[in-house]
Amino acid sequence: MAINTGRTPAEFFNKRLSRISFIQSIAKDLDAHDINRKEVKKKYLYESYIVYLVARWQTFIEHLAEESFTKLIALESSFMLRRILHNNFYQMLNRLNTPDTKKINELIEAATGIAKIADNWHWEGMPNDKAKGKLAEILNIRHEIAHTATTSKRLTLEGNIEYMEFLVKLADVLNKVIDNHIEIELRNRDVT
Repeated sequence: MAINTGRTPAEFFNKRLSRISFIQSIAKDLDAHDINRKEVKKKYLYESYIVYLVARWQTFIEHLAEESFTKLIALESSFMLRRILHNNFYQMLNRLNTPDTKKINELIEAATGIAKIADNWHWEGMPNDKAKGKLAEILNIRHEIAHTATTSKRLTLEGNIEYMEFLVKLADVLNKVIDNHIEIELRNRDVT
């Protein structure tokens, strides 16, 4: 079980992303100097950034699901039911290999009981279908890099920052939806 530091999984995700920003800094440094094959080197850096970005995204999803599950399972009084739920949840958590919409929906439902959490992925200027599509785009780029060692998509510093900002916002939305759900469950528990 993780130690409660008072930070949300979304805050941890944001902090961890700052560590991979060094990849973007290296690309900027290349622009400041006369470097041989600079564009090829930047391409590798931008592709590496996507791989790390998705790895951090997966870690965030796992952390969010596990923390949520831990809070909610504590409300269950039956030891037997807690054990069954625990086993089912951790089997699903261990099978998560691509944090896409479908698998996030399944994992969060197993952790919290929230069905189709991805239906909540929207904010001003980002309708739900566009949010789902943007996540799929990022994951497809990572998949292409992981399986062919390159991508056909032209990656840029600005584009990678846009992908990161999108995932930060999506993480915040997920965190808020789950926190509200847990708060309601805790209030309902106090009432009964």
